[in-house]
Amino acid sequence: MRIRRLHIAGFRCIDDLTLDFTGPDGAPCQFVAIIGPNGTGKTSILEAIANALAGAANRPPGPLPETMELTFETRQVLNVAGHELRGPVSAFGRVAHHTLFAPASRDPLVSGQPITQGTPSALDPHQALHGGSTGARAKAVHAWITHQQISRERTTLWDAVSAFLPHYEFVGLTPELELQFSVRQKRVLFRDLSSGERKIIFLFAEILMHCGPNGILLIDEPEAHLHPDWQRRMPGALQALLPEGQIIAATHSPYIIDGLEPHQVFELVPDGGEPW
Repeated sequence: MRIRRLHIAGFRCIDDLTLDFTGPDGAPCQFVAIIGPNGTGKTSILEAIANALAGAANRPPGPLPETMELTFETRQVLNVAGHELRGPVSAFGRVAHHTLFAPASRDPLVSGQPITQGTPSALDPHQALHGGSTGARAKAVHAWITHQQISRERTTLWDAVSAFLPHYEFVGLTPELELQFSVRQKRVLFRDLSSGERKIIFLFAEILMHCGPNGILLIDEPEAHLHPDWQRRMPGALQALLPEGQIIAATHSPYIIDGLEPHQVFELVPDGGEPW
């Protein structure tokens, strides 16, 4: 599911804003980058979308836009006005269930929450997806990956890993159920990868656990703590991870937008300011 168009009015620093995410072919873009200086409303856009998709029963406390309208690729329209949802909200239950809001975080593994949890901490970057510690979540992610392999279910996880780490190929599980990779023709166990490599693999797995390959990922500062080369690879890897879904990213990184088409990049400019 992908968003074609959004209209927000009266939310935080946003007076009135309309963004059209469709490309030259008329289809909504798979990857959208929102750029601009601090204070121009990048994160507010992500929060507004997350709040709208969460639905009245699951929405965390806090203000809603005076006007919020999302148009999806199916031409369905979801309207949110004040604290009231207008329209066939039940039709969007599947969308909300497969949406993840990932605020900016120091630790990629503690990167967000499914917006359907509806807890006061649902937008808190320091809360775990399952409300547990990072160690507990890492075990849960590892168990999910192991289950995917044992059940031989098709997963886009390794497509994303290969796009992000080109010389790394997942070859399967050891008899002890450890993840095993081929790195430049050498077998390497998951635990022997660098901490950065392990976090990236777990980040992708955690996103896939909650979004599925057709979900919506709202991610703030995906470039945080990544080398410029890794920042450049992030859009392609996320698109490989969610081939039928959509990624809407708020970013300060020129490396993130380096490989994107102009229609995929939306710049917010403060009053009296100049474009990037």
